[in-house]
Amino acid sequence: MENLITNLAAVPLAVEPGAVVAQSEYREEDEDAGSGLSVSGSWRGRYQAISDQVGGPDGPGGLWSSRLQLKASFTAGATTFFGELEDARLVDAATGTGLSTSSINTLEPLQLYVSHDAALANGATLSAKAGRFTMDVGSRRFVSRTSFSDAADSFAGVRMQVALADGTELTAFATRPMERRPDDFNGLDDNTSQLDTPADHDFLGIHLARPLAAGLNAPRLEAEAYLFINDGEDLNGFDGLGSVDIATLGGRLHHAPAAGRIDFDLEGALQRGQVTTVAGSGREVRTGLVHADIGYSFATPAGLRAELFFDWASGDAPGDEHTGFIPLFGSRGGDFGPSGLYGALTRNNISAPGLRLEYEPSDRLEGSAAVRGIWLAEEKAALPEFGLRDETGASGGFVGVQSEAELSYALRPDSLYLETGLAWLSAGSFLREAPGGGSRDDRLYGHIDLIVEF
Repeated sequence: MENLITNLAAVPLAVEPGAVVAQSEYREEDEDAGSGLSVSGSWRGRYQAISDQVGGPDGPGGLWSSRLQLKASFTAGATTFFGELEDARLVDAATGTGLSTSSINTLEPLQLYVSHDAALANGATLSAKAGRFTMDVGSRRFVSRTSFSDAADSFAGVRMQVALADGTELTAFATRPMERRPDDFNGLDDNTSQLDTPADHDFLGIHLARPLAAGLNAPRLEAEAYLFINDGEDLNGFDGLGSVDIATLGGRLHHAPAAGRIDFDLEGALQRGQVTTVAGSGREVRTGLVHADIGYSFATPAGLRAELFFDWASGDAPGDEHTGFIPLFGSRGGDFGPSGLYGALTRNNISAPGLRLEYEPSDRLEGSAAVRGIWLAEEKAALPEFGLRDETGASGGFVGVQSEAELSYALRPDSLYLETGLAWLSAGSFLREAPGGGSRDDRLYGHIDLIVEF
């Protein structure tokens, strides 16, 4: 424990992953490299450690990992052939550290697709792709290519995007999620290479984004509406579910940040459908989610922005209906802090207000810090990542207080970056008193990353 805390103390303070666009953030437009042949890549080395693991083996954990991504594209006219190889592997791990497919997935063809662009009438454009690909959709809360985890989610199928001259964008896709393999401890510990396999369920979606207003030199106000359908198997074994047939219907209204202006992001979603437990019993689904934040960017050289935020997602209370929100394939880092060995929070049974400060004093340095209180949305429902539940509600709903910070610095612009961060979870009454096993102590987590782009 002393060595672990010493290692964490040596990690400089940092930003919430996703709150500020870090230098290592993947951008889908980077896949468009113009005409002809293009080859590029990146490498990331990471060390992360935690004083007490979340939802896995008890005790501290430490993990060295690396991720190599190689991309190649060939464009002829309006048609592009694109491929990306991802090699996320374990370098070393402290004894007793839990391993997962989000950190280890070796020699995997993460993307392999063909895309075609076409001009339509009245200045509209059409872009279509088929094959295996990653996706960022809307706010990225439901479908995203996460930048924090070493291994990204990907999908096999087709996707089409139509962009109108007025800025309206329509995205539709029909896919099957790819399940990372291997998923057993020995296979992960040995860095065994095994191709991912398509899941035995469909994931479909349609997303509409439309600008509502934009002033001169001002970011636009934009509204979004979407429908995502999961038809078939469980979603990564979430919450003991055997089958998930649900529709997620939602909307969003947001205004991008700008110096000297107020910005905001409001999003809500409902889920309806049916789930079947591993034991075989069926339940109707009625869940909900809300995200709200309001911020102000100060017109100062430090690039300071302050934000108040609130996240709420329903929990699965006792009863005939399934009322716990079911996370899809979104990024949680921007809303809930780091994942990796930490990953204490997810979009299920949570009510969490907080304050965030972001800063970007130069093109080479950016960071943020945040603090949030955490309560259960339903006191008799489980806290999924910890596997704890008090069906009597006697343990109360206060989970604790989470503080986090992260920093990104360009050692050499456009090629060499250092990113590092800390998270601290101060345990509340629910974590300390709810029935069940596992540690109930406070948790300290830290990571440090070195990123090379070429």
